[in-house]
Amino acid sequence: MKDVTPKFSDKIFHFTAYFVLTVLWVRALFFNFSLPKKRALLMAVVVAVIFGIIIEVLQMTLTTSRSFDFWDIVSNISGAFLALLLLAKSSFGTR
Repeated sequence: MKDVTPKFSDKIFHFTAYFVLTVLWVRALFFNFSLPKKRALLMAVVVAVIFGIIIEVLQMTLTTSRSFDFWDIVSNISGAFLALLLLAKSSFGTR
């Protein structure tokens, strides 16, 4: 059977996953750990970016069934930064 899935569909998943992950981390850092909005945003994005890079490197070094993909990292970072931009511009975090 012919695969009809677009080649970039996994990039959409990476983008969406890291967008959601970053939003959840910001909310946790802000509400559960009482960090200021700017610090929660910065910390969540930095952790998401580092996490995304580490996961890709581990796929390259620790498995034979998964592979490193630079564009996965780009998608991860893009999702995290869109979350940052939207949350920074929103009224989220105004107490």
